[in-house]
Amino acid sequence: MFERNQLTINNEFELWEAALRWADEKCRQNAIECSAANRRSALGPALFKIRFPLIPQREFSTNIVPSGVLTVEEFVGIYQFHSHPNLSGVPGLYPMKFPTQTRIPDWNISTGNKGTLTLEIVKFSKFARKKKGTNRHSKAMQMKGFEWKILAIRTKTIKYEKYQKCLGFYLQCVPSTNDGNWSCKCSITYRIVSQKTGTEDLSRKYDHTFNKEQNDWGFKYLITLTKLMDPDEGFYDKNEDKVTLAIDFTVEEEKGTKKRKLDDG
Repeated sequence: MFERNQLTINNEFELWEAALRWADEKCRQNAIECSAANRRSALGPALFKIRFPLIPQREFSTNIVPSGVLTVEEFVGIYQFHSHPNLSGVPGLYPMKFPTQTRIPDWNISTGNKGTLTLEIVKFSKFARKKKGTNRHSKAMQMKGFEWKILAIRTKTIKYEKYQKCLGFYLQCVPSTNDGNWSCKCSITYRIVSQKTGTEDLSRKYDHTFNKEQNDWGFKYLITLTKLMDPDEGFYDKNEDKVTLAIDFTVEEEKGTKKRKLDDG
């Protein structure tokens, strides 16, 4: 079911989305409902190739739990791993059924303490319209023993007594260790890259210490999508239908992990 390049990427959420699309297609081919039970049946043993414990808890709770594909016991085992990553499960109750070791990564390697990530959201108009499945990730970077990615999501808030669609913009930090006491202090600059001559990037600066409780950080409502796509603002490329995001960050201090080598399993 999974191609070799899918199994070597270090983005379990994207692998889950691809698996779900495949399962839905199988259900349609067999003229059956795309229910949670039928999806699980279509996936079969391939479901247990997905490393659900490595998916950030926010994404797991928001996107995977509501799908109903996993059992309650599997949910509890994964949440238990998030709370106590050094335990492999409670024998006889909620044993961990999914791999917890990080895959051999397909990412950029940085040997310093400064990094820059970019994410082009193509077909941005579709991103702005969709109600579900809007998560977008940048290619990952490995630095100081952590995997770093941009996460962009479509959010909404109430302003002037009506809902406004917004851009959520985060930096994600995932350690290469199961040490529950890890942390990483960073200075971060979030940027929406200008597409218009004479217009500066929209930028916000923040300092944050990542840890197992807060492994992503950013802005839930950085800018409304109406304003972001306004041609006068200069951030939306209408001809290419895209928006470009970037994050510049510096690792100030880290603990509880070590730099990963390319040949680590």
